[in-house]
Amino acid sequence: MTLKSQMAADAAVFLNDDEFGETIVYRKATGAERSIVALVERSPNRLTDEGRQQRPYFEVTVADDSAAGIGLDELETSTDVLEIPKRLGGAAEDMRVARVLRQDDGLYTMEVR
Repeated sequence: MTLKSQMAADAAVFLNDDEFGETIVYRKATGAERSIVALVERSPNRLTDEGRQQRPYFEVTVADDSAAGIGLDELETSTDVLEIPKRLGGAAEDMRVARVLRQDDGLYTMEVR
């Protein structure tokens, strides 16, 4: 087994909603939406880029796959939205995908506000 194939196998564990993942909704600007499993890291509020107000800041990791996650080639930052609860068990709220922070083989992490 290569490191690359081991990383892909490990991703399946993290992006499992019985383990670390949670089901969220991905919605494109066109209104098309689907449920996906993602790894959501909730952080304290941060100042916006304009520095005028504090907003929730999340890092969301998904599979780079149009069926199991969100294909990086289909992602439109600034217009695409993820419905994520601010707290586990809470009501989901629309949060905008701001940018891609990191990309590995098969996964990537987005900044979501």
